[in-house]
Amino acid sequence: NKVVLIPRTEAQKKEWKNTLINLKKEIVKHCSIIGESEELNLYKFKQQLKNLTLKIRESIGKSFIDTLAIALAKNTALYSEDFVLRAISFESGIQGFWGQVLFDYFLANNLISFDEYYDIVTKLLYMRYQFTHINIPLLMKAINKSNYEVDTTVNLYLDNLFCFNNESVVYIGGGFLYGAIKSKHAFLSSFALIMAFFSKYYEKTKSLGHIIALINFIHIVTGDRNVLEYLRAQFIKWKSINSL
Repeated sequence: NKVVLIPRTEAQKKEWKNTLINLKKEIVKHCSIIGESEELNLYKFKQQLKNLTLKIRESIGKSFIDTLAIALAKNTALYSEDFVLRAISFESGIQGFWGQVLFDYFLANNLISFDEYYDIVTKLLYMRYQFTHINIPLLMKAINKSNYEVDTTVNLYLDNLFCFNNESVVYIGGGFLYGAIKSKHAFLSSFALIMAFFSKYYEKTKSLGHIIALINFIHIVTGDRNVLEYLRAQFIKWKSINSL
């Protein structure tokens, strides 16, 4: 259930070709092929992975067993975009990290701008990349860029938000809704956003109580009575539209 992007135009094919060429250059520059003698030296580290069941070994393949052994031998963290592989490595005493951790590090150390960070995260969402972390500033950027229209990008961000646990949805979603409503002219332009937010939240929880709790949370944290009354009014409209 993932979108696969296939280059079709000549420009896209050329860009993809250049990407592969550059990737090959980086691999040659930073990686090496393990020879037979080194392969034998990994034996004792493979013995440490005996706790992995036969089913797990068959599912992840011999190459990943080698990768785990190398990580153990070098006493280093394992980079992998696959959550299951990272979980298996963690059980074997190997720390793992993934792409967005690097992007967060780049942003925190001013190696990329927030706009660049937003563009990267948005591309990951369009690729249906799993475990993409989003936050209130990213959501605000998306809704401002869409001029408060619930376009494809905003929908992707909201769908990603509702993959989180309920505590995160309330904290991040509540902050986002409050920020969106308090933005310039947002009282007039946030209706579609709020309707979409309530619908997606109800689809996730099948509970009107969760939406009410979210509205109350926003009021408790901000103390903003105007926003409370506004959200209550929008909630009543949303229930009426959806016959709930």
